[in-house]
Order: sequence, then C-alpha cells, then structure tokens
Amino acid sequence: MQFDLGVISTVAARYGPSLLKSFALMGPQGALDATKLFRPFSEIVDSLDLKDPFIQNWVDLLVFLPAGAKSNGILSAEVVTIMN
Repeated sequence: MQFDLGVISTVAARYGPSLLKSFALMGPQGALDATKLFRPFSEIVDSLDLKDPFIQNWVDLLVFLPAGAKSNGILSAEVVTIMN
C-alpha cells in the first residue's frame, strides 16, 4: 500500500461521497458514536452490563479465537470486520 498524496485523492474520489452520505444519515450523534470503533472492544462489552459469567466468557472466546487477542486488546472495528 502506498502512502502519498495520490492515495488521498483516490480515496476521497472513491469513498468520499458515500462517507459523507453516511455521516449525514447518522447525524452528529451517530458520527460521534462511530468513534467507538477505534476503542477497545471490551468497552462495548462493558457497556452492555452483562451479568452472566458464561456469556462474558463466551464473548471473550468469540473475540479470541479469530483474532488471538482478548477483548481489551483488539479494536472494535476489527471485531466488527471479523464477525461480518
């Protein structure tokens, strides 16, 4: 992958319109919530307030098996991509 100004223009031309449309549909709060994707997945799991230890361990296992990392060591975006 190249990292130069040509990449910026290519990405902006190809993905810019759809990205702007997505942000417009989400609204300001949705765009701010999208930043959760760049935080550890464990924050999302903690926000669910799971009480059952079996479910907590199962979610950790679902993250660990394909990624090889615990839920506090992997970005939420990676988990979304893996689960997709």
